[in-house]
Amino acid sequence: MAKPTPITEFELLASFDAVRTVLSEPRFAGHRTRPLAFWATPRDRRLPLAFMGRSLGELLATPFEDLYGTPGVGRKKIRSLIDLLLRAVESPPQSNGLARGPETITAGAMPPVEDVGGLSDATWAEWRGLIIRNGLSQEPLGRFATTLQTLPRGIWTTPLAAYLELTLAEMRSMKTYGEKRMTAVLDVFASLAAILSAAAAQPHLAVRLASKAAWEVECWIQSALERDGSPGFQELDEHLIQPLIGQLKVDAGEQVSRLAQRWLALDDTTSGVRRVAGELDLTRARVYQLIDGVHVVLQVRWPGGPASVQALRRHVWACSTEARVRQYLDKATSLFFPAAAVGKPQYVRREIDQDESATAQGEQPSTDEESI
Repeated sequence: MAKPTPITEFELLASFDAVRTVLSEPRFAGHRTRPLAFWATPRDRRLPLAFMGRSLGELLATPFEDLYGTPGVGRKKIRSLIDLLLRAVESPPQSNGLARGPETITAGAMPPVEDVGGLSDATWAEWRGLIIRNGLSQEPLGRFATTLQTLPRGIWTTPLAAYLELTLAEMRSMKTYGEKRMTAVLDVFASLAAILSAAAAQPHLAVRLASKAAWEVECWIQSALERDGSPGFQELDEHLIQPLIGQLKVDAGEQVSRLAQRWLALDDTTSGVRRVAGELDLTRARVYQLIDGVHVVLQVRWPGGPASVQALRRHVWACSTEARVRQYLDKATSLFFPAAAVGKPQYVRREIDQDESATAQGEQPSTDEESI
């Protein structure tokens, strides 16, 4: 490498002095305890390895001539050192790990979600801090994913807290955490951080994070509960069944959503399963396996679903005399939220028959807590 000219050396010295002056300010005291590597990303090249483990405070206290004279360090490595120092300056003041004050980074400062492979520990610490300050540590990872199809099923219910004490290097060293899984996890954190940092600009407002389908269904159920009458068959299908089928399509794929739609249309489950299995080119065992997994998807996406649907079911049973509506709702509840259902579909039918008989004799339908 050609020896730098005095002008080049002067430019590097001037840049180093300028950034050192800024980082020496009291507001960057937290930054000065961090190693230089804290601001590096896996995509950086020509890093000054001799300096990566040294703290910013130590580097700033070292004369420029001594840094330049370090064996193996030339003009390009010094330029990389200055670039990393500039990156530290651009980080929010006093962002010393997770112990940050109420100030937040802006949404515009967030790296693109698709660029999570170039994430630095500094930005990762900012994301973790946002999660903690907004009380989301115990929320499951899958609840905020764009689609559960990008996340391995084993980590759908893993709380965000499982990653909050880890550095990026520690995450990458975990068993089964290859590039694909790392990208999927970091994508969730990146999306959350972008939303939370933007919301922080309006501190007088609260933000509730939920899937669009779950939010719309919950709002409709609330409005239905406030009415005197019961929703009809078409309204139930449009505002409850189809949105949840749509959520299944997003998270489990076209095949599972079609299967759920066909399952709800079956009159005779035993013979109907054979027909559906043939239509979808599946074995009957596979059909039952996929059906059993439907509620897992919706439990991750809409934790409050069982309570909301159970409240709707009680309301419908109290207000509706149309057996078709009650049967459709019970079957859907058994599929989507078994914990909120009366029981298996055949038990639901028996209860409907008993209640219809009681209604014909002028009695009220059973609302025994045990049956609910």
